[in-house]
Amino acid sequence: MKALVTGADGFVGRWLVEHLRREGDEVLEACGQHAPTDEHRTRIDLRDPRDAQRVCDWARPEAIYHLAAIAFGPDAQRAPAEALDVTVGGTLNLLRAAALLDESPTVFIPSSGEVYGRPTTERVLSEDDPIAPVSAYGNTKAAQELVALAYHHAGTLPIVVARAFNHIGPGQRDAFVVASFATQLAEVAAGGREPLLRVGNLATERDFTDVRDVVAAYHLLVAGRHAGGIFNVASGTAVSIGTILDRLVEISGLEVQIEVDPDRVRQVDPPRIVGDASRIRAATGWEPRYTLDRTLRDVWSDASTRVSLAVQP
Repeated sequence: MKALVTGADGFVGRWLVEHLRREGDEVLEACGQHAPTDEHRTRIDLRDPRDAQRVCDWARPEAIYHLAAIAFGPDAQRAPAEALDVTVGGTLNLLRAAALLDESPTVFIPSSGEVYGRPTTERVLSEDDPIAPVSAYGNTKAAQELVALAYHHAGTLPIVVARAFNHIGPGQRDAFVVASFATQLAEVAAGGREPLLRVGNLATERDFTDVRDVVAAYHLLVAGRHAGGIFNVASGTAVSIGTILDRLVEISGLEVQIEVDPDRVRQVDPPRIVGDASRIRAATGWEPRYTLDRTLRDVWSDASTRVSLAVQP
């Protein structure tokens, strides 16, 4: 299959491109304004409808994995207008451009478990639960879902939506909680930081899945042509942030002190979110292959390597 990946230079995008090529797909990459270019890679500004059209005409894909967005919650909270412009406006520009192609590609939209907002119970969330986002990021993803599915229901484009819960893995920027823990620990190990970790709310529970399992799920949904569907991508298990931190400290072999940093505590965060992935399992046979412990070891190894290279003279 010939696939176009927007946001191909991002954390998830890089893993998705690698996975698709390993599966035999022809992949064309649309990246940010500072990415290098070649015959398989171009830059894109989705806020410009002409640029969206240019890239669609260049790629003429059978499938579009639309990963370009404001993907970090605090970034969306600080600049909600920009988040709407990029995530929702950019999606509309891409869909309009894709709809003008001679052959309609399947368009994959990666949404988020944050569209469920603050659940009132501790039960596992299914796709049939109402969406009620409370964060700027969650609202942009909910709006992105709605505008994309409108194209599907109008018969204009086949759309697949996946609501991915927290995904982690090597290469994630350290603004995200697990990568932040690993980077801070690696800096302690390298002697560049005192043995003190600054953290947010450790009691919060989240559903963590390895990014490599997440992109495998995305591919299965598109390859299986599950257009019109909404699918949770989740492990089905809630793990506290404190448990993640304890395990990373254990893996590192370090002794550190922990200090709560008020700037790292998000007031809108729900205390617990965990997703039911039975629908995608039934539709595609998808199962996570990476255990949480394997993922955390890989995250630690990646952080250690990056920090060591950064401090080398």
